[in-house]
Amino acid sequence: MKLPYKYYLLFLLLNFSVLVSQSQTSNFFFTNYTTTQGLPNNYVTSIMQDSRGFLWIATQEGLSRFDGKNFKNFYAAKNDSIVKNNLFSNISEYKKGHLVLNNSEHIICFNTYTEEFYNVPVFGVKPTSLDKQQHGNTYYVNSLNKGYLLNNKLEIIDSINKPPGAEGDDWLHIFYLEGDSVVLQHNGKLFLYNTRQRKYESFPSGFGFSDKNQPSLFYYFDSVKKEIYFSDRPGLCRYSFLTNTTERLTISSNGLPYPQSYINQIISKEKNELWFLTVNGIQILNTVNNTLTNVISNPVKTNSLIFDDVRSGFIDKDNNCWIGTRNGLSKLNANTEKIKSWSEGFMTNSENVLLSVVKGADENMYASVYANKAYQVNIVTGNVAAWQHPLNRYNWNLFTKGDEVIRTGGTNKLLSYNTKTKQFKVLDFLKPYYPDIELITIGFVHSNGDEWYCANHGVGFVRKLANSNIFKTYKKDDGINHFSYGYYTSYTEDKNKDLWFGVNKSNKLLHWVYKTDTFIDIDFYKVKGAENVIYGAINDITHDATGNIWIGFEGSGLIKYNPVSNTAIHYAIADGLPTNYISGLQFDNKNRLWLNTVNGLCCFIVDENKFINFKKEDGLPDDHFTDYCRYFDSAKNQLWVGSNNTLMAFDPDELLKSGKQAFPVYVDEIIINGNRYKDTLQNDLLLSPFQNNLQFHFIGVDLNKGKDIEYSYKLQGADKDWNFSGSNQSASYANIKPGRYLFKVRARHKGENEWIEIKESLQFTIATPWNNSWWFILLVCVAIGFVIWIISRAYYLRRIEKQQATIEKQQAISNERSRIAADMHDDMGAGLSRIRYLSATMKKEIQDDGLKNDFDKLITGSDELVDKMNDIIWLLNSGDETLENVLYYIRSQCSEMLDHANISFEYSLPGIFPGKMISSEEKRNLYLVVKEAVHNVIKHSLATKVNLYVQIDKQLKIIVADNGKGFNAEENKFKGNGLGNYKKRMDMLNGNLDIQSSASGTIISFEVPL
Repeated sequence: MKLPYKYYLLFLLLNFSVLVSQSQTSNFFFTNYTTTQGLPNNYVTSIMQDSRGFLWIATQEGLSRFDGKNFKNFYAAKNDSIVKNNLFSNISEYKKGHLVLNNSEHIICFNTYTEEFYNVPVFGVKPTSLDKQQHGNTYYVNSLNKGYLLNNKLEIIDSINKPPGAEGDDWLHIFYLEGDSVVLQHNGKLFLYNTRQRKYESFPSGFGFSDKNQPSLFYYFDSVKKEIYFSDRPGLCRYSFLTNTTERLTISSNGLPYPQSYINQIISKEKNELWFLTVNGIQILNTVNNTLTNVISNPVKTNSLIFDDVRSGFIDKDNNCWIGTRNGLSKLNANTEKIKSWSEGFMTNSENVLLSVVKGADENMYASVYANKAYQVNIVTGNVAAWQHPLNRYNWNLFTKGDEVIRTGGTNKLLSYNTKTKQFKVLDFLKPYYPDIELITIGFVHSNGDEWYCANHGVGFVRKLANSNIFKTYKKDDGINHFSYGYYTSYTEDKNKDLWFGVNKSNKLLHWVYKTDTFIDIDFYKVKGAENVIYGAINDITHDATGNIWIGFEGSGLIKYNPVSNTAIHYAIADGLPTNYISGLQFDNKNRLWLNTVNGLCCFIVDENKFINFKKEDGLPDDHFTDYCRYFDSAKNQLWVGSNNTLMAFDPDELLKSGKQAFPVYVDEIIINGNRYKDTLQNDLLLSPFQNNLQFHFIGVDLNKGKDIEYSYKLQGADKDWNFSGSNQSASYANIKPGRYLFKVRARHKGENEWIEIKESLQFTIATPWNNSWWFILLVCVAIGFVIWIISRAYYLRRIEKQQATIEKQQAISNERSRIAADMHDDMGAGLSRIRYLSATMKKEIQDDGLKNDFDKLITGSDELVDKMNDIIWLLNSGDETLENVLYYIRSQCSEMLDHANISFEYSLPGIFPGKMISSEEKRNLYLVVKEAVHNVIKHSLATKVNLYVQIDKQLKIIVADNGKGFNAEENKFKGNGLGNYKKRMDMLNGNLDIQSSASGTIISFEVPL
């Protein structure tokens, strides 16, 4: 049956409306959070962001804080006198770090630093709830038949009673308009109130309708357009103060119905955009053209709105939209609006993914799906349409040639689409060269106009020379060319017109030199800077303006290769890449390299040597890129990339603005000896000596890239350098020594070079133990000094006593010596003198010569005994003696001895003597050793002359020299005691003996240290 024309028209219009609806909703890609990700409960009642950047979520089973990575939940303690239960709502920050929120039917506060709940300060009534509306420093509190105005200290500054004549009891809700005007809602009716004049006023005449359906529910005041949105029971209404008119909103200008009931909240997303949060999803109103866009959940898509029953919404500082539902939390990243995307219309699955995208001469984009079809993306309408041709199957690559878009794929024929004539053409000129191939993997036009093709099965390259039917072929090991693989899947042309090829089956790069028409294999294991990398296959290749070749590998990261120096730089996860699996490479017009990866889209800012990563959390509709679907439209500054099933387009500059935003860093928690320190706001902690085991938990707050932050920290006073902790957010220190410390932490996004340091580093002091304190050490030192003094005093007293006893003993000995010397002199001396006198008298009287000789011997022996006795008396008669006196005595004795022997005697003594005192023992040894030397001269040398020299410097040197016959010291070494006595006495004096003897005389030197 043939339908009338008007039905066809109606059918087309209906389909068009469906396409428009799909186009308008296609860019709403949400990131969803539930209890699986850490929420305390999926029923989200309220959302807000505090002054430090944290997102706070109130639920029916707990309060939660979100930093972009983790949820931290807070609950009512058992038998808590402050928190009645875990049902929280209407959160607001009334001063930095302090929240005020509803808890069931009363209001409480929460200290975000100490993480403790507390009652509202200075609040003398029991309100039921605090609404989110806040004007300046004023809060509006709702209660039964009465409302309250609070200042920023949560003190009541005014109250409003229910309107005069208002019927029944009900909560009195307050909604701020502007200036001094507020709207009061009580028992299903709306009232206008002036807070400065403290009186009710009438609404303008145009507010509401003249019928019985009076305004009953207040929804929102648009301060830009001066419009009130409210309900009059039948449906949604809008009143304009500028025109003093009210209109009932039923059908929008694009044919979609307005929500008529169950609007939980209205929020302003953009200047001309209102979001109606309802139990049936979200409706977005463009207030300029009055068009509506529906946003609803789709169970099939994980990135759709998580649930249709929307209870709350919030726009954060980065312009992200957070939606709270009865089944979880949804986040719409601000970048979503910057990214156009297409997923509907492509026949894709886990194996058939978007493979290539090019721009046609008609300004439309063309995309191919691996092993499937090629599509046209209409830039004006946004429609996606498959090529209608039998050969449009098992596609691989697309490239352009003039007005043509040419498809390669699973046949030896090419399919060409002319963007001007809209006609298809089958090209089979490759059939003679590729008779049995399965797939043409590469097709492109060289800058000189030549066409290049490559196919599998080892058939190599076919080159069709420009503007001719002349073909050249290049095959692996054809006797002329030598390259490692039979076919290639990616290519790039550098500034020298050279071609570079790679294949997803090999890690070697193939270089075709334009000037010589030859191929060279590049083995990266032999390239300096890249020789230690374990390589996977090459997925894609590109080049930069300076001639470097960039290669993306399967599992091996990114390589920047310099052909001139044959050197390379390797980039991997440690350098900021989200993964080492790179599937596509594309430069934009500002030397920024965009990388398709299996873990998101990555931008490498080459000039700054840093990576910025984007995933679903950053507004991408999809973040799984397994192929090299990429294209940069320099004329429009638009980058096109294809994930597995979604084609995207965006301005790189706009997307990168969100990736460069700074974020705050805090010390979130301090653990001291295993116990949490409550107040992290306190900056100068004084800890006891035993509170020296500390653990710091730190955090960077970024609601978009919180999962992509890495940290380093330093305890100034203990650490010399920064400690890199990666994604670990804690630092532990044990047995910290007493002293003053400063804990610093810094953070950055992975791939960034610059660190963001905490603004307020944490200072703390560990007190010195009392037994290590200065006063204790001083006291101990004084005590030790006193003890030492006592001991020293006792020691020296004892020593003095001993010395006194020794002196007394020595004095007694000296006295005894003197007595003995005196007795010897008096008794023995007199006796010896008498013997000598008698002997001399008897000698005169005796005539016998023999007896006279005997008396001579007796007289001589008596004289010798007298001399020896005099020596003994001299030695006994005194103790210590000056060196001068000893030397003069030695001189006199030597002179007397030599004079009796008729030997000439000369001496030399110093003019000045040091005031050196020598002991009696030293005196004795010194005297006897010189006397022994003179005695030996007299007795053995036959000398006629003796010289005595005394020299005093640092040592005492006495020289006895004679002109006798001399002797052999070695031969006489063991004869008699003379030489032995010399040595013995000099050892006792710590001196040195030197004997020099010859036929002309002997010189004996005695050296004694002074």
